[in-house]
Amino acid sequence: MIRYEKMQELDMAVAKSIMEKAECQLLCSGAGKELYQDPGTSDQWDGKVIALAPIEAAKSALSSMASAVMIGEDAKSVVINFLGGDDIIIGEVLEACDLLVDELDFPAKTKVTFNSISFEEIPMDACTVTVVASGGKAGGLEGVDESVARGELYVHDGKWFTVAEGDITTASK
Repeated sequence: MIRYEKMQELDMAVAKSIMEKAECQLLCSGAGKELYQDPGTSDQWDGKVIALAPIEAAKSALSSMASAVMIGEDAKSVVINFLGGDDIIIGEVLEACDLLVDELDFPAKTKVTFNSISFEEIPMDACTVTVVASGGKAGGLEGVDESVARGELYVHDGKWFTVAEGDITTASK
């Protein structure tokens, strides 16, 4: 596991410019919020509503995806990026990844990876997912540009973020 000390906020135009140069494509993004609603005092689970933030974010991303968005045959990888608060749970992220992989139409040889970042400035019970197709043209780039070119892009509340190798810390809290 890698711990990042900070996230780099990007201007949307800058992010899109880097993505264009690196032959990356934003496929979809969505946001989700945890919901635990007990409609009564029943001890049975079937009367309760439970929504998990990563899964809700994946559903939101899929519903926001334009039907015309196609993953190009030249896409070498698809990167699924989750960003949540300190309470994000890996099991929920993996379930959301499965949902996205099952629903998105990838070319046969596309490598699918995921990133999951918990960041203290993101509200608890919240999660976003950003899915990026990458043509693998990160060569010669460094720092933030390289991260975006590899598909490491996170959108939260209309702001764009990435992380760079220089942001890694080995300190634990």
